[in-house]
Amino acid sequence: EDNRGSDPLRQPIHWLQPSLQYGMVFDHRYSSRSTLFNDAQDCQNFGFLDFNHDSIGFVTWHRYYMMRWERQLAKIAAKYFNWHDFALPYWDWVGLDRCDVCTNELMGAQGRTSDQGVHISRGSPFYNWTEFCVEPEQEQQCYGCHVAGPGQQNRRITRSWNNLAFPTKRDMDFILNIREFYIPGERNSVEMCSFHRALEGRCGRTPDNDERQWSHNRIHNMLDGSMCCSGTSPSDPLFILHHIQIDRVFDAYLKKYKTPVSLYPNTTRP
Repeated sequence: EDNRGSDPLRQPIHWLQPSLQYGMVFDHRYSSRSTLFNDAQDCQNFGFLDFNHDSIGFVTWHRYYMMRWERQLAKIAAKYFNWHDFALPYWDWVGLDRCDVCTNELMGAQGRTSDQGVHISRGSPFYNWTEFCVEPEQEQQCYGCHVAGPGQQNRRITRSWNNLAFPTKRDMDFILNIREFYIPGERNSVEMCSFHRALEGRCGRTPDNDERQWSHNRIHNMLDGSMCCSGTSPSDPLFILHHIQIDRVFDAYLKKYKTPVSLYPNTTRP
């Protein structure tokens, strides 16, 4: 096999008919996968290009992604439930000391523990949700969405909860006090902290240079389990609430600064 084998723009090995949920999971993984090299050796030699993380496009890419998801769910809500004002909710995790939405009435309580991690309670409607795209092993990073690989069939979503150190109001104030959406040369200095990098979690209030402990990234790394990685995180319904919260902060930034288009970079990757 080579990189062409998992590329739907060329001749795929086979197609699977996804639900809306898993179609969105595929899109997230596909846009954060390696760029389309001819073979695995080229990928190993030249690395891969992530279009929706650690880049200028993180905030706007995910805004459009969540808008697409919301519009498709709104069609379902209108068709089957006669609900014509559907909107995705957000999870305001600022200053929390526990996951207040992790109940069976909402996003699922903690259930059993297996060798895969901590599962969602059987009392939750999300109990049987599975990881449509499994996270590839290191030697498989040059491939796209891996579905039901060896030992991965019907792998249910998990949440490990490494800690409960949620972002604080002080963290959010720091982010919203940054006017510059992008700073030229920002990737070459930990002292250059633009809005888009701070919101993603690539920099924070202190110069620790730990990209796991701030804002968006902190929540993913706190939850771990299925939320750990780009190939599996959208399989967890908490992903939706988390990213609508991130977009809510972005919206507050836009309203505060009314940044003119001329101040945004005209490339998608620094």
